[in-house]
Amino acid sequence: MANEGWLPDLLAGVVQSLRPRIPGSYHVEDYGAVYGTGSDSAAGFQAAIDAAEAAGGGDVTMGTLYKITSTVTIKPFVRLVCPEGIANVNAVLVGSNTPAFQFQAGTCRGGIDGMRLMGTFGAQMGHGIRFSGSTFNHIRRVIVEDFRVGIDISDGVTDYSGYNHVDEFEVNRCWVGVRAKKFANANSLTRGRIFYCFDGAGGGVALDIDKAVVFNTSQVAIEAFDLGVRVASSSTEPVICDLSGVYAESGAGAGRKMWDLSGVDWTHGETRVKYSGSHDGGSASAEASIPPEAALDWSSTSQLYFGARHHPAAAAHDNLVENGDFAIGTASALPGWGIQGTPTLTVTTTAGEFETQGRAVKVTQAGGAGDTFLTTFRVPERVGYVSASIRYYVPASGGTTNAQITLTGNGPAANIVLTGAVTGVWRWANIELKRNPALDAGSVTLNIQPDLNATGKSIIIDRVIVTGGRVAPADRMYGQRVWLLDAPQTVFTSTHATANQAVVMDTGTFTGLAKRPDGAVGAILAVHGLFVEVAPQVAGDLQVKSCYVYLNPNGQPSGAVQQMKLQCPVAGEESSGMFTVRLSASGTVTFGTINNTGISRSNTIKVCLHGWVMAH
Repeated sequence: MANEGWLPDLLAGVVQSLRPRIPGSYHVEDYGAVYGTGSDSAAGFQAAIDAAEAAGGGDVTMGTLYKITSTVTIKPFVRLVCPEGIANVNAVLVGSNTPAFQFQAGTCRGGIDGMRLMGTFGAQMGHGIRFSGSTFNHIRRVIVEDFRVGIDISDGVTDYSGYNHVDEFEVNRCWVGVRAKKFANANSLTRGRIFYCFDGAGGGVALDIDKAVVFNTSQVAIEAFDLGVRVASSSTEPVICDLSGVYAESGAGAGRKMWDLSGVDWTHGETRVKYSGSHDGGSASAEASIPPEAALDWSSTSQLYFGARHHPAAAAHDNLVENGDFAIGTASALPGWGIQGTPTLTVTTTAGEFETQGRAVKVTQAGGAGDTFLTTFRVPERVGYVSASIRYYVPASGGTTNAQITLTGNGPAANIVLTGAVTGVWRWANIELKRNPALDAGSVTLNIQPDLNATGKSIIIDRVIVTGGRVAPADRMYGQRVWLLDAPQTVFTSTHATANQAVVMDTGTFTGLAKRPDGAVGAILAVHGLFVEVAPQVAGDLQVKSCYVYLNPNGQPSGAVQQMKLQCPVAGEESSGMFTVRLSASGTVTFGTINNTGISRSNTIKVCLHGWVMAH
């Protein structure tokens, strides 16, 4: 190389002494690294990284030229950075699988910013940068050249590599440019180039994706290769990848091709390969077999009549269930989830019973057949259908033979019974609930019963996605516009001497400014309550004077679907609240009070009309 020879090595000590130091950082040359390509600086790099980790993390700074001959491990919360631009690091490695730099396994949160990592040109050995088994790392402004594998997101063996991001990068002259195999979850490549992937035997691959889950590539050029993109999966282990804005050009040469999807098993319901907004000109041949549904955008609506999401890989922000992937908490304390009866909950650590360790919950029947694992969630107003997808696994030993999943709202429940489920395979159970937005209180409960036979069997759940379909048919909608009155109009008063006393308000009797217009399907009401003690208040009674006011659009005195608690701390004070209520076909609204404090009192209710909800 141009930097090699007697002059750089002679001046290395002078350059080192003049090299600037950044306060609070750890410079590799202060820990034994030697500027230039004459000495092995791997130990100096590692010592500086270890010192930064011991202090709680920080930046480890580099000069512009070094040599290493063994693996350097980046530790948690440590970032390698070159303040002078780009550090040139020559990696002289022994062994086909040895990485030059690797991130420590587990939650690392490390990084590299500003490095050109060079292997041996014409005699590629080892791997450039390896993420396998590590999470939450970020590298940028990185050039990797002349390795057997340039960037190794996951080796397919080490569990697991997640949330790693490669940005502003180049990978040149590597047999495999970027590899993301099994145990790679939610990793990305953006704004970069993978160039010249040939191994001399026709087996070079620019981008190798095998059983990676949610692997995204965007704004990346892939040029000059034996094979551009290879994707593979199995019937039990899916691949989910999205390539957008990719410029691909194989270059001239016999046998070169852009795609090989022959290893994808499309029978797994979660497998998705998306390729959009990209160019793949110049390929001598291509090989693909993508079913039409596999190319659907993950957040696109389906053609089903209720418009619910097509697939459980719908965007996370569409999910109505909080903590649906059990990412937070322990089995004994999962936020948003609870139990009915006495089922036991454990986080399974058995090999094969989880995709991401720590996020698969085993639910075992321990009390009765009614043992239930459940969550209740709010549903947006006017949503007509709710679709739930539950990913489950039946253990080969002690697995259920009769489990049930149920969605319940205000009407008939929807349920699915899992009988004779195949053991040892992850499956999706899908269930849909039809709601009546005019009657529903706005909540839905998902129940998972592990064993209806009460024989102590188990089911494992690791992902729950619940999405709302479009609104119900037009004749059940609230309306399209609101007509507000110039001033509120008092339309009704009623006195309730006892609890649970219901009365009917007929909007057809409203007169003057409050007269109901044609096309009104709902009313906007303010309800005011005045509470007066009938029995004398006893000394020391500090109980809040309160009652529930309910409205029922069906004209039924019980089973109220809208309910509001009105409170007043002092007898004789007024309390109020707002309702928007659908009107029945006759235009009547049934409402009343429920005395919930056990104290005898008189409740006077006054209703004021603020406006109407119109159908058109």
